[in-house]
Amino acid sequence: MPFRAVKRWRGGGRLPSLGVTDTVLFDFGGVIILTPFEMASRLERRRGMDPGELGLFGPFAPDRDPLWQELVSADGDEDEYWRRQAERLVPVLGLDGGDPARRLMETLFVDPDIVRPEVLRCVASLRRAGIRCAILSNHLARFHQPQLLPGLLERFDPVIDLSYASVRKPDPRAFEAAVARLGGPAPSSVLHVDDQPVHVAGAEDAGLRAVLFDPTDPAGSAEAVLAAAGVSSR
Repeated sequence: MPFRAVKRWRGGGRLPSLGVTDTVLFDFGGVIILTPFEMASRLERRRGMDPGELGLFGPFAPDRDPLWQELVSADGDEDEYWRRQAERLVPVLGLDGGDPARRLMETLFVDPDIVRPEVLRCVASLRRAGIRCAILSNHLARFHQPQLLPGLLERFDPVIDLSYASVRKPDPRAFEAAVARLGGPAPSSVLHVDDQPVHVAGAEDAGLRAVLFDPTDPAGSAEAVLAAAGVSSR
């Protein structure tokens, strides 16, 4: 199924038309917590490697990451991206056994200081305004260990994890099922926040509003979410 391209809003995300917001549906990795690319520099320092030696750049230096350029193209696939990166890096890092992509993520995310404070402040503002905050993730259980972040997921209801689901983002059916899980509000009253343009397009194809979260500008992206939800940041 083809999905439409989405342009970035220079303020930190894609600013949709305003509407009544019942729920903000956040992606997890890259939005609520840091990206693997941000964690890669920490791993390089821990291992005494040169900066950039792991070759994980993503949106922070897309011209140095051809696999990332493929991902953000119309035909890109996030799972394939991490499969290929893990295949390349598992022997470099000396990782053995299990799902290579999961082993790579476990090695990258050993530092507990991974939650974006800008997003936590955004969530607090939304909840004060009476707006429900929820999670819709393709990789929560597969790539992350949320039990190591006590109290984080309790801020979101529900937490919808599609790690092992047959239908996942960006398929519009994944968003339709999420809206049903929310109790069936009007899709246009649900605002999805994601760092993948193709997921933003999938949400919009399902009738949701969406903001494209820019990991290189988390503060601007959090402001874009509040603006789209009609909530003051003050």
